[in-house]
Order: sequence, then C-alpha cells, then structure tokens
Amino acid sequence: MKLTTTVFTDPKCFADLEAEWLALLSKAATNTIFQTPQFLKTWWETLGCQVVREKPGELHLVTFRDEGGVLQGIAPLFIHTTSQGKLELSFIGCVNVSDYLDIIVNKESSDAVYQALSAHIRQQKRLDQLYWCSIPEKSTTRAFLHDLSPQAQESVQDVSPYITLPASWEEYLASLERKQRHEVKRKWRKLEELPHEFEVVTEAEQAKAALEEFIQLHKSSSSAKKEFWNEEHLRFFRQLIPVMAEQGWLKLFFLKVENKRVASMLLFDYADEYELYNSGFEPSLYPQVGTGATLTAFTIKHSIENGKKRYDFLRGGEQYKYRLGGVKAEVFDVAINL
Repeated sequence: MKLTTTVFTDPKCFADLEAEWLALLSKAATNTIFQTPQFLKTWWETLGCQVVREKPGELHLVTFRDEGGVLQGIAPLFIHTTSQGKLELSFIGCVNVSDYLDIIVNKESSDAVYQALSAHIRQQKRLDQLYWCSIPEKSTTRAFLHDLSPQAQESVQDVSPYITLPASWEEYLASLERKQRHEVKRKWRKLEELPHEFEVVTEAEQAKAALEEFIQLHKSSSSAKKEFWNEEHLRFFRQLIPVMAEQGWLKLFFLKVENKRVASMLLFDYADEYELYNSGFEPSLYPQVGTGATLTAFTIKHSIENGKKRYDFLRGGEQYKYRLGGVKAEVFDVAINL
C-alpha cells in the first residue's frame, strides 16, 4: 500500500481532522480517550508549553493517507528541546495527565503505516532522540520501535489494572475473594444506615460547577494530591471536563451522605468501558462507611448495569484495585537515541 505522508504544525489540525480521527480510532488496535483529538488538543493548549524544556515545543502531527485519500494512520507528535539541550520527538500528551498514548493505526494497514512512519523519522536529521511514553502493553508500536532501533530502551512506566466485567453485579461480587466480598457488603450496609444518595454528573454546565467540588475533595485525600493542583493542572481540567461532557464521555460521580458530598470519582465513559481517571474523598468523614471504597464499588456496579465490557482503573498499582478484581497490565516508555 502506497501512503502519502503529511506533517501538520498548526493546532487547528485537531479540529480539521476530528471526524476522520475519531473514525480511525474505531478501527485502531488501541483506542482510548487519551488518543482522541479532544483530549490531545486540550493538552496542547494548556500543558503543551509547560513541559520541562528550555523553549516551547513545535507541533509535529503526521498523517498517512492511502491512494484514495483515506486516513490510515496518525502519529500525534511534537518536537521540543529537553533540559539537556537535546531535540526530542515525543507524543503529544506526554506524560503527566495521559494514562495511555500511542500511534493511531488502522489494523488493516498497520505494516504500511509503520513503514511510512519509520521512513519519516529517519528523514528528521535534526532530531537527537525519541521518547514515547505511556504505550499500552498490547500495542504493536512497541515492536515497531525495537525494529526502528535495536538500541531502543524500553522501561515499565507503571501498571494499569483493569476488570473484564461480567453480566451482573452479583456475578462480579461472586468473583471477589471472600474477605473482600464481605468487606464491600459490610460497608454498603453501613452506608444504608445513613441518609445518602449517589449522583452522576454528565452535562457540561453542571460539570463546570461540580468540578470545583471534586478538586476540593481530591485535595483533601492526601498531601500529594493537594500538591498536584498547580495553575497548569487547574487550567487543563477546567478546559477538559466540559469538552468531555459535550462528547458524552464524562461520568463525574459523587457520594452524598447527610446532604454533603463526601467522595467523588472522575471517570470517562468511552469505547464500551469506564476509565477511572481520578478520585477524592474527605478521610475524616464517615470512616465506617469507607466513602472512597464504597463509591468505587458503586461505579463498578454502575458500569455493569450500563452494559460496559471493561472497567479500567488506569495507571497506578494501588492494592485496592487488585482487591476489587483488577488484573495487572503494564504501560511502557521507550527512548531511542537517533
């Protein structure tokens, strides 16, 4: 298959390519919320110039089209100068707020796309190095990078546990270890002794206001989470959340006890799965209920009842994810000296 390679350096390409981009994602081997033009556009506009480097990066988004003009691949990349003065080719979105990143390739034409991408990278003589982060374990891009350079250095960045969801909540509970199943039911009974309700915010206007309460609950969870909220991350989330809601991809959950929001979870509803992006709770309130754990269980129940096939806990190897049935998957970073 003969492909035409085009490089985009103007950020308006995110909007111009949006419809084709989303259609390509539906045919790609990896298809996550973090690879959508909406997510990457938000990252570029809010964090793209905040990555640690000596000067702002240069957008370098590469598309591959067949002879009929049909989009077969997208390499969402940018070029920047590292703190060591090296000119580096990286994924747009790398690394902090993006749990998965990858080349977007039509499964039916992956060999041709990777061949064209390899030729394109080899032509970029000014580059010193390549650093691609957050590549999913099953991505074919990992093999491509090792073919590109035998000296490719691959490392495990993190783990990303997930649950393959059964058909019913009862079946899910039965799959847990006996002690954990008992704990989930015990905390749920404690919650039922109190006036409570679960809320799910999905609309853009409601989400804007609810986000601020989510941020406060996230800050309350730990000192590390409190430190996360610098001006750059605030700007990113305040722009991202309404966009996700407008696409129908947002699920912002709250647990309300005695008319007060005490726990919250930010999930994405995308490609037949729920992705748990972040969470927060007030640890001093209702410890007998385990508000954070109980809300997590509720979101799993909600995902099953809404016919989802998978619940992805996303990055982080916290033990609660495994206690709730998570299966380990790894996320990789790859570095190459060009």
